[in-house]
Amino acid sequence: MVIISFETIELQKRCCEYATAVDAYGHLDGVALITLIADIEAAENCQEVIDIYGPEAQVSGDGTMSLDFGSGLRAIFMPVGNRFALDAEGAIEWQTVSRLKLTSIERPS
Repeated sequence: MVIISFETIELQKRCCEYATAVDAYGHLDGVALITLIADIEAAENCQEVIDIYGPEAQVSGDGTMSLDFGSGLRAIFMPVGNRFALDAEGAIEWQTVSRLKLTSIERPS
């Protein structure tokens, strides 16, 4: 199970409370966000999330993972804690990550 924390309390409310999510992002995107959070929490580890979301999931060299959802929104996550492994080049081995922090939700240009 992946555990998610949030950068701010307001962001947590937008992601976990149906009415707040719908107010912030509209009905379809609010429901898509709540579903995204539930999917992540149900996964065994972050590599499983990346595999499930396929091309909507991206990892970057700065150690963040982004997931596209809804109508053009992107959730940005970073691993937290020190209970994950790095490969020989220093890249995160996502199958060892079980804790994420949602840092922002963006609308990429």
